[in-house]
Amino acid sequence: MSAAEAILPGVWPEDRGALTDRLREARERHGMPSRARVVAWGEESSIEPLVAAGFEVVSVLSPAQALARVVRARQATAPAGTAIAAVSLNTHGAAIVIVAGTEVIHSRSFEWPLGAPFTGARTELLDRYLLVSQLAPQLQHAIALVRPVYGVAVTSIVACGNLPGLRSVAMLLIQEMDFEVETLDSADLLDVGIAG
Repeated sequence: MSAAEAILPGVWPEDRGALTDRLREARERHGMPSRARVVAWGEESSIEPLVAAGFEVVSVLSPAQALARVVRARQATAPAGTAIAAVSLNTHGAAIVIVAGTEVIHSRSFEWPLGAPFTGARTELLDRYLLVSQLAPQLQHAIALVRPVYGVAVTSIVACGNLPGLRSVAMLLIQEMDFEVETLDSADLLDVGIAG
């Protein structure tokens, strides 16, 4: 990864034309290549502004597929019988994937049943607790499922996403689940050589 630009929910353009302009400006400002691999949370039409901004979309990945790519390289050298859980946390939902060896053995995406967090409707601390109260049972269920079905034990959790205070959410998740939770806020786990 050579460049990135985050467009936070509060400043995300609702108008497709404005979004296209914002994406084109980011591509030009950072000298981004025109070829793009896209992680799409929603419908295929969500990539239209990228194409209009001059990107050539070479692949579209689901959040689960993207998570698997992030953790697959490190899990390939892990001891047999172990797995890693990865979660991507977005303002509208979450994706969970469990990888054993190089295989995805479980994946799931869901929207937040209690509504989108960090919209200003509740305090940030309350939003973090509500988010963990929704995420932890989903993770616990997935972890409990893969042990008897695949004979593996999840040894750690990797968390990434665009939520504010991701590290604070990870700390609450550690307390709730008694698992090591690593936040992915650097490019250390990314394998830029993966073909798409």
